[in-house]
Amino acid sequence: VWAPAEHAPRPSSGAGPEAAVRALRAHGVVTLAEPPLVLECHDEPSIAAGEVPWAIGEPLTRRLPGTTVSVLTPQDADPAAALDSHPDRPVVLSVRGVRRRPWQASVIEAVRGNRPDVVVVEHDLPGDVGMLGPHHICTYSGSAVSAQAAADVLTGRAAYPCAPCA
Repeated sequence: VWAPAEHAPRPSSGAGPEAAVRALRAHGVVTLAEPPLVLECHDEPSIAAGEVPWAIGEPLTRRLPGTTVSVLTPQDADPAAALDSHPDRPVVLSVRGVRRRPWQASVIEAVRGNRPDVVVVEHDLPGDVGMLGPHHICTYSGSAVSAQAAADVLTGRAAYPCAPCA
């Protein structure tokens, strides 16, 4: 059942969340010990999907109060100010379809150049997983339940298959 984001169901148990955790793949150190800075790459709405109102920031904020979310867009894709404002926080970078969006690949490079420990969360099918870096989660889905599953893995609430994305 489709519902606007503010009315979307937020399942916390059942087949959907369990399947989402089983579907994702993680590599490297992806569990957070403290609230992070989350950089979310938001793309322009598409004809197929429209605006996708969720990513990792909101479910991670619910699980780790104190999390800070900063949105990057194709028009404002420089992460420097956000990184400079939070030099001691772990960084989570949320991308969606980076294989089709060169601007997001540039953001990954810029963030990894400053913060090599960044955890990249890919909310789509991964392309070149080497681009994601040594610490990443591939959800293989842009769904809200997949973002919630990734947040559960980041906070240690869910065990995950530790294998490189393929």
